[in-house]
Amino acid sequence: MLTFALALKAKGTPVPQIATKLTIKTGKNAGRHPSVASLYRALAEAESTRATPHPDGPLPQPSPAASRPTTDGAPEAAPTPTDPAPLAAPSPRACPTCGHEPTTRAQAIHQRADLDVTWLEPDRERPDQIATGRH
Repeated sequence: MLTFALALKAKGTPVPQIATKLTIKTGKNAGRHPSVASLYRALAEAESTRATPHPDGPLPQPSPAASRPTTDGAPEAAPTPTDPAPLAAPSPRACPTCGHEPTTRAQAIHQRADLDVTWLEPDRERPDQIATGRH
């Protein structure tokens, strides 16, 4: 019913005239026409929840993959692009060493605490020295 009312309003039909074309299907007012005030309210709510258009106009839609007939009559798949898609920038929460991205706040706090720790361990290349390590 609301979709029909929105379509009539988009065509320029006055709201009181739209109300006479609609019939309430269920409830205590079943079989009656909705009031003009309730129709205005429903139309205003529907228009406020409608998605806003993209500021640069409609987004381009990908074209369907083209196919070429082969010698045996079966269509050949369209060639795939050879350039790889650019990688997304790492999240600021990701670990700079291992790349792990915490999923909860508790994991993020624990990871930040690990990054503050400097580990002292024997240097494998120089047995008499101590090497420092981080997560």
